[in-house]
Amino acid sequence: MKKFIDEFKNFAFKGNVIDMAVGIVIGGAFSAIATALVNYIIMPLISFGTAGIDFTDMKIVLRPAQDGVAECAIGYGQLIQSIIYFLLVSLSLFIVLKIIFNLKNKINAAANTMKKPLANAATQTPGSAANNAAANNANNAAGTAVDKVVADTAAKATAIETREANIEMLLGEIRDLLKKQQQGNNQQQQQQQ
Repeated sequence: MKKFIDEFKNFAFKGNVIDMAVGIVIGGAFSAIATALVNYIIMPLISFGTAGIDFTDMKIVLRPAQDGVAECAIGYGQLIQSIIYFLLVSLSLFIVLKIIFNLKNKINAAANTMKKPLANAATQTPGSAANNAAANNANNAAGTAVDKVVADTAAKATAIETREANIEMLLGEIRDLLKKQQQGNNQQQQQQQ
């Protein structure tokens, strides 16, 4: 039993699980945005383009409502809307990940480019004082270039973190607004019933 508990602790508190939890929370907030995009922008445009067809109302009625018995229907319009929602979320995540990976590759390429002058300067054999001076100048120049890249990378990382914090704050506000709107819609639907 102790071994099981230790294994669970190792699993639950590893960085990957925490990263996954953060991803799930952000994904939930992103899901609210995607839902609003599908329900309030994409589907009305599709409905407009298809002469007013509302996909959410599309259904096959198996048994109509009568004498207090609820209607029994297959709502295939909801399936169509869910498929569109899935495609939009997938496309959005693909674009975001592509941007992140491209940025990461550029940073790695810049870091690798700056390491090459240092390696070249370190492989020179000091044959004379002039060679040593040239090697020192090359090392200093390369070191300065690496320092500049490190500073630039740190500045970009700080800017990205600031943007991410702002995006998270904005997503939180949007999520709260969407929750309020959804609650209002639910209340309206309950009042109409």
